[in-house]
Formats: sequence, C-alpha cells, structure tokens
Amino acid sequence: MSTMNSNTNFYVLGQKTNDVQPNMLGTRGVFPAVDPTDVGDALRSVPNGIPIEAVWVQLTGATPVAPGIVVAWTSGTAGTQVSGVTGSAEVGAGMVDPYLTSNVAQNECFWLIRRGYVRGVSGNSYSANAQLIPNNAGKLITMTTDVAGVAARCGRAVEAAGAADLRRYVILDFQV
Repeated sequence: MSTMNSNTNFYVLGQKTNDVQPNMLGTRGVFPAVDPTDVGDALRSVPNGIPIEAVWVQLTGATPVAPGIVVAWTSGTAGTQVSGVTGSAEVGAGMVDPYLTSNVAQNECFWLIRRGYVRGVSGNSYSANAQLIPNNAGKLITMTTDVAGVAARCGRAVEAAGAADLRRYVILDFQV
C-alpha cells in the first residue's frame, strides 16, 4: 500500500469515482485538518489540528451508502473494499467521506475516513465527550459497555447531538 498526502495528484476529500483502478485501492491518504465545506474566504482550520487519515476503497454492496455513515469491510478484502453499513455494535471499517455531496453507489471508489476530526451522522442524542459506536444503520450512538460495544468503539463526540440524523464533529479512531 502506498501513502499519499494532500499534495499528490489524486482524488481529494469530497470526491468519488466509478473509474476503478485496482492498483489504487488500499492507498492511504493524509489530509490537513481543514473543513473543505467551509464557504468563507479560506478553508477553516478545525480547532484541534488532528489530520484526517483515510484509505481509498470501493463499495461492493448493492445498497448506496451516505456520507458520514460507518461501513463494514467486505469479507476477505479488508483494506480495499466495503460492503455497506455496519450492523448494530459491529466493528466498522471507517466512515464514508463526510464531504461527499451525494451517496456512494455500488462499485464507486471513495475515501474511507479511519482517523481524524470530521462530522459524523448521529443515530440518537449523545453528550459531548461520549464514546461512540455505530448502530444498525451506520450512524453514531453512545457506546454500550458490553463486549460487543467496547470492540465496536470508533470515536468520541466533540459536540453533543440532541437527536438522530444530525451532523456533529467527532474524533474518529477505527482500530481494525
């Protein structure tokens, strides 16, 4: 696997393609801690400066996945392909690039966020600093303390979410 940074001639956050190049799947990318959706005069640095680490993957599942949703690896292809949203408290592969402007369709390639400071989609209300896991729709919920919940931990809330389907800043750290 190769590693790219934001200075390389490759896709940036917020981009996807159906032009599958098998030799590029699994490429790792490190992006600066900026919010590319900020419409101000310049990109806004995020408050903590944690870089965004991602891997270039392909969606093999038939059901489209939305930006900011946690997805699972396709069996036998960890690091290059994802199958769709996670099950409840399932260990996730990463989060679909939250800067995409549309869902990812089957066979499209995109950046899967593994670590960093980004906006994820809430699955229920939670407080700031809560440890998070995915629910059965790939949305972020408060971590349970059972073995499955601890294993599925994927990050920590930076902002509180007062309801489901809100985009809130989280610090991701997918371990598997």
